[in-house]
Amino acid sequence: MRFIDVIRLATRNFRSNRLRTFLTVLAVSVATAAILFLVSFGYGIQLLTVQQIANSATISTVDVKPVSQKSLLQIDSLAIEKIKALPDVVAIAPELDIEGQVKADSIGTVVVHAIDPNYFAMADIRTTQGSVFNVGETHKAVVSNGFLAQFSFSNDSTAIGKKFDLTYMLKEQDQNSADATPVVDSTQFEIVGIAEDGQNAVYIYVPLADTTVLVKNLPYANLKVQSAGREKVISVKDNIASLGYDSSAPLETLNQLDQVFAVVQIVLGTLGLIALIISSIGMFNTMTIALLERTKEIGIMKALGADKGDVWKLFITEATIIGFAGGLSGVVLGMSLTTIANIILNILARIYGGQQANIFYSPLWFIAAIIIFSTIVGSITGFYPARRAASLNPLKALRYE
Repeated sequence: MRFIDVIRLATRNFRSNRLRTFLTVLAVSVATAAILFLVSFGYGIQLLTVQQIANSATISTVDVKPVSQKSLLQIDSLAIEKIKALPDVVAIAPELDIEGQVKADSIGTVVVHAIDPNYFAMADIRTTQGSVFNVGETHKAVVSNGFLAQFSFSNDSTAIGKKFDLTYMLKEQDQNSADATPVVDSTQFEIVGIAEDGQNAVYIYVPLADTTVLVKNLPYANLKVQSAGREKVISVKDNIASLGYDSSAPLETLNQLDQVFAVVQIVLGTLGLIALIISSIGMFNTMTIALLERTKEIGIMKALGADKGDVWKLFITEATIIGFAGGLSGVVLGMSLTTIANIILNILARIYGGQQANIFYSPLWFIAAIIIFSTIVGSITGFYPARRAASLNPLKALRYE
């Protein structure tokens, strides 16, 4: 029997029992949609979490700090040269922390983070208003919301372009003294951006070039080291650690999160798989009933020359088509549900002032895997009915009522 004939006979049976076939396909599609919905939720939460804690720049960076503040192994110019010489190190962005005194509508102290402009991208520091300063720019500042509140600046775009006076302050060399004295005359800075920060800490970012007189004597608070790529991060981190510095990488946190979310996806997928197994029982029942209803038909086919292989192929093909149709319709149903859920959640987020985002994410390979898996499940459920049909005695089958 030709394969096209097998397909025709299989689909003819579906047309003669439309309601039963529809309900069987519906059961498989609902189970498949459940798997897609649940696992896509896991993937979506994972993707959102990763995007929240790291972008393409931070994921390939290494954070370097001195072992302790009192350690003799400080991060200075010599240390930077050693780290630059390590394999797979592309760029370094240092940070110098200083106490500063600001004079605007009022006078107060702030924490000054003097940084290389590349530090913004490496640390994933973003602005809600304005922008960060660029390489070569001086006397520019990116300020926090707490800074704006303390010195009576507006917390909106009108703060951009406003100026304030900043004086760098250092502790006395006498360790018993807690006093801080000015070490650089007051310099005027222009606000170019407002840092994206939900806290009320009072701090500012200024170009490291504006503190060159201090850098000669002060150690850096930390460094951001850009590696040659994500696959080089761990080796760069280990090389820096071998120099005696405390090093860490956001990639390590991401790897741990990947492991956690892998477990979550397995749990969610298992719940959906249970539904698919239940639906496969219904599919098995459908194929068994089809065998009983078509016993005489099978006897006629065998009497006309059909062999066991033809009967076997007929039942396996029917079960496979049901599994494929259920998987394909389940993907359509699941994608529709995730789209509707995303729309509803984003509407609620907009109403309550939250951030809009896609909570569900379905990789193409996962969609293809679901369809293939449901097709395989369909084939397996048709195995036993096919074996029984192929082994029927033609004479007994013809006498069956």
